[in-house]
Amino acid sequence: RMGFDCEAIPTASTLYGTLVRLAPRDGLYIVSVTGHFIAIEVADHHIYFCDNHTKEPMPAASSARLQQQCKAVHRVEKRRDPVLLSTEIVPDIGRDSDGKIVVRLIQYFVYDIEKWNKDILIVKFKLDGTYELNKFINSLSDQAETL
Repeated sequence: RMGFDCEAIPTASTLYGTLVRLAPRDGLYIVSVTGHFIAIEVADHHIYFCDNHTKEPMPAASSARLQQQCKAVHRVEKRRDPVLLSTEIVPDIGRDSDGKIVVRLIQYFVYDIEKWNKDILIVKFKLDGTYELNKFINSLSDQAETL
């Protein structure tokens, strides 16, 4: 949901052992040690460490946590932004439970990544019957001719 993909990485028994395994793989990682989470960046075989105690990135070798048990490691990577393929506004007409006519305009967005597809209700209003609906449609038609 935050725009990142996540991949579980095998851990060693200690944070130190896990960092040794991560050193050859540049990237950003979230590491879980007993009761704590650590953000780690590996860049050119250098390992930087940041958590709510350090608050600023520091070399991992300076950490007092190196012998803590490592519970889990996840490599995180910024997901690319989806590409909008098309958008369309579609009218939808139906009846609600009290018999009134409901007119909605829905805008559909289609992206190259399917899970990003969405629809947004732009407007929704009710009309008392077909007479009001026809009057509304005729009014729209008249206004469209003046454009």
